[in-house]
Amino acid sequence: MTETGLSGKNFSFQLFTVLQKIKKSFWLFYLSVVALRSLCIAIILMCTWKFINPDQDLASFFIALMAFIAIIYFEYTNFKPLSEKSLLFSLDIKHPHFDTSILYEMRELNQEEDQLYKALLSREKQDLVRHELARVFNNALSALIPFCAAFWLLSNYSPSFATILSEAQQVTYNNRAYLKAIQGDQSQDKIYELKNNQTLELNLLQPNLLEISLLLPAQENPPSVLLKNLDPLEKEKKLQTFQMSLTSRQSNEKQPYQLRFAITENVDIFVPSLSKDKPVARINLKKSPVPIVTLTPKSKIKEPWPDEVPLDLRIRTHTTYPLQQVNLLITIGNKTFKELVNTITHEHLLSLDTTYSLNLERFLEEDTAEIEIVAEVIDRATPQPLVGRSNPLVLKTMSAYGRYLQSLESLRKVKEHVDHAIKEKSKELNPEIKTHMQESLDQSQLTPFFDELDRSNLLYFQQLIDESFKSKNLSSIYDLDELISQFLTEHEMLDDRERDRDFFVATRGFSRLLEQSEDKQKINDFSKKIVAFLEQRLKRWKLRVSYLSHPEKLTMWDNVSQNKIFEAPFLNKDKNGKDLSKNVAELKQLSQTVETYRQWINDLEAAEDKEREEREKNKQEGLASAREELVAIQKRQAVISTKLDKSATRTQEDLDEVWPMSRMNQNTNIKDTNKLAQKIRALSPQAANRLNLALEAMKLTLQNGNDSNYIESESYSDLSNRLLRQAETSSSQQSQGYGRKRRKVAGDNYYGRSLYGGDIELKRDYEVDRRYREDIIEEINDSSSYDTKNKMIFDNYLRRIIR
Repeated sequence: MTETGLSGKNFSFQLFTVLQKIKKSFWLFYLSVVALRSLCIAIILMCTWKFINPDQDLASFFIALMAFIAIIYFEYTNFKPLSEKSLLFSLDIKHPHFDTSILYEMRELNQEEDQLYKALLSREKQDLVRHELARVFNNALSALIPFCAAFWLLSNYSPSFATILSEAQQVTYNNRAYLKAIQGDQSQDKIYELKNNQTLELNLLQPNLLEISLLLPAQENPPSVLLKNLDPLEKEKKLQTFQMSLTSRQSNEKQPYQLRFAITENVDIFVPSLSKDKPVARINLKKSPVPIVTLTPKSKIKEPWPDEVPLDLRIRTHTTYPLQQVNLLITIGNKTFKELVNTITHEHLLSLDTTYSLNLERFLEEDTAEIEIVAEVIDRATPQPLVGRSNPLVLKTMSAYGRYLQSLESLRKVKEHVDHAIKEKSKELNPEIKTHMQESLDQSQLTPFFDELDRSNLLYFQQLIDESFKSKNLSSIYDLDELISQFLTEHEMLDDRERDRDFFVATRGFSRLLEQSEDKQKINDFSKKIVAFLEQRLKRWKLRVSYLSHPEKLTMWDNVSQNKIFEAPFLNKDKNGKDLSKNVAELKQLSQTVETYRQWINDLEAAEDKEREEREKNKQEGLASAREELVAIQKRQAVISTKLDKSATRTQEDLDEVWPMSRMNQNTNIKDTNKLAQKIRALSPQAANRLNLALEAMKLTLQNGNDSNYIESESYSDLSNRLLRQAETSSSQQSQGYGRKRRKVAGDNYYGRSLYGGDIELKRDYEVDRRYREDIIEEINDSSSYDTKNKMIFDNYLRRIIR
């Protein structure tokens, strides 16, 4: 045997070196697969935590990071490097037929042994490569499912990495927050540091004022402070969120933010910039011995509440010290009024349960207002009486005039639906029209500005709407549109004239104020309200004058519109510090203004009445001419119907013989009816609508006759005759004008509500005994001893006087 020069010990070392190199090479691939799988599992945990707690982006990121590091560390510790001793031991076990003892010796191998162990080296290398490949492949397969799950979760529940960076930056910078009780704390000016891992307990009194200061890195959105309730009987609820303000911009990285607020109940304070889950402070409010007050309505409040109906309120209070006084604070807009409920004369009374009827009418300055009512109780504590207030009672109230306008507005919505149906030539109305009509009818019952005839008309409109849904007839929709238009036009005219006369009521109140009061501020406020009222009337006057054909005949109009002559007595009331209560010249000027105002509205109404009479006269002349043309059309249509009469029993040849002449007459009627409908539309819209329907029936008569369908042609011809007769009737009714005459508005009697309880506040110095009003009316209504004639007289009295 030839010596190789390589000892067994050296050969074993060579085998160990080669296998170790192979194992380390595959370990890098294996570690890459393990890292990918660990990353997928970390992403799955991060997205799952984001789904469970959406607001904790930073926490989910840290959970994923810790999971990734743990998995990598576990796999790394499981790696066991190959040792020479363990290699030789494994060779002894795997190859028992080989003499492996030579690998422990230092002698050189012969040629036969060298070849044998070289084959062993090659076989071991191949086995190790196959083993490592299988291990890497199995681990790659195990990472496939986590990879797919991570990809899906990342696309649906991915956290905001910008938020993560922002929160991490805040943690890195170690944000600092401080709380200071400016008022309500016994240890004044003490500053408390707020920590994210500790809740500060603080007891405060009322009233109080807290200040939170926060030092943070500059950010786009200012930090916020969240207050949550502490009431154990209720579920935790969010009370309020405050946004902190930047006090000053600093050149360094951190910026100071600050917030001041007061609390009225026990709260937890959360500062999300420090901690989202744990409150940084808990404020316990000590109950001071102020009176405890509750305010509740005795019955359910229906909104809007009628201002003339007294609001019954129940006030309950309990105090530590004896009671002194009970008030109501009524707030409307930026004004607050105080109403005395009770002055307690008993010096030892500690509790009270009382009711009070509040009349809201005298507090209103607009037709619709939102009112806040608070009960106030003052006790006899010394040296300073304590004041307790109830929770506010908020309600919406409306004057009678406001409810009148609201009812008309609901009726205008009804007309909009009717106009839309006519424009689209639809036989079906929008179902919403029923709701608006019912609202208008209900509201009309709550205001004295509608009399029984008005409510009867509104009820009739509702019946027409119900019938139109059943019959689906376009002509009934035309009738409804015409009636509603007449109703709204009449009320617009009446409302304008009644509101004009509200000025007389205002000037009478103003003159009494000048004579009796020395309060200049009160006089100035009254003057401003009258000026505002006159400005509103001027807008309406401009609109009414624009409708006149000859506005130049109103000689006072230029002076009224340009010089505003009616506002002169109410301007500059405090000029030179005059004492207006003794200024006779002002009262004289006011009297002259009233007479000029009376003359102006009389001239305007006379011009409107004359314009209306001229229009009615022209309308009558136009309708008379139109009726003559309509009679001619009716005669020709009657001839057509006669020619086609009893078509079902006549021969085809007989009808074919009479049809050419009927066709010629029908073409003439179609042409004349179309012209007449356009001519009469401005004079009588209802008659014009009937003519349009008759025109459609005539066209169908001609179409069926041309198709030799004479039976259908006869039916449509008869329909045309009926519609022509209805058009003639409608034009006759229109020529008579609107059948009802309302009361004539004259003198300086007050009918409206635009000033009293609206633009102007009036004080009444008298009361009417209820026996001479409500009791008498109720007694008569409940009595059955008077006949129908007497009932009509009484109803007429109610309509004219009580209204």
